[in-house]
Amino acid sequence: MTVKNKNSKVPLTESYQAKAIYSLLDFLQRSGLTKQDIMQLVESSLRRLPHRSADPANLRTRKGSRVTYVVGLALYRWHRDPDFIDASGNPIPLALSGRAPSVESLIRHEKPEASARELVAEFKSLRLIKPAGKGLYLPTNIAGRIRSDHPILLEHLANSVVRLLSTARENTKSKTDKTFIERFVHVPDLKLSKVSEFRDFSNQQASAFLATIDDWLESNRAIGISAKTEKSVPAGVHAFAFLGDRNK
Repeated sequence: MTVKNKNSKVPLTESYQAKAIYSLLDFLQRSGLTKQDIMQLVESSLRRLPHRSADPANLRTRKGSRVTYVVGLALYRWHRDPDFIDASGNPIPLALSGRAPSVESLIRHEKPEASARELVAEFKSLRLIKPAGKGLYLPTNIAGRIRSDHPILLEHLANSVVRLLSTARENTKSKTDKTFIERFVHVPDLKLSKVSEFRDFSNQQASAFLATIDDWLESNRAIGISAKTEKSVPAGVHAFAFLGDRNK
């Protein structure tokens, strides 16, 4: 099967969904299951899925897609780059399209080959930007928060699975103590009355941690002159909090 969009024709086997599924199946096999065991699990899971019609909007798979990272970097630059902030360090209102400074120019700076106008429309529909008057817009938040089952969110979730399993796999193969962080904290019995406080506290702590990491990563990117002289690799940190099922 091939998934089409205006900019590409991508085999489903090369999509981010395929990478997520393969990473999970590889993990199951490494945990001791045979291909037959895995096939039984897959078939059983497929039978449990409800029947739904395909949504064309969710078939926007891209070969080597890095749309989620474009969203994050564009918003970051809008909050940090001197060309996009005022004297107080706040983001300046931008036109949606046209030459810099504009939302379109932010996207083209990170991914020149992308359909910038299409992504600008998505920024608007996902409420990542808000009207600031006179046809200009401001970022809603420094972090891109998507609250619907949009292809960009689905791509982000798939990439999260792939990266978590990849880090865990590489850490187990390492013969030294130089591994990437892959940790969690957990209690089996958090008081229900403290759930809201836990959410707020973890959000505050994680936001501060990620902002520090983000600043360090941005200052060490192979861009400009260094892009021609140094090799580079995608790198980052994922963080999320969770709640389990309620105890009886």
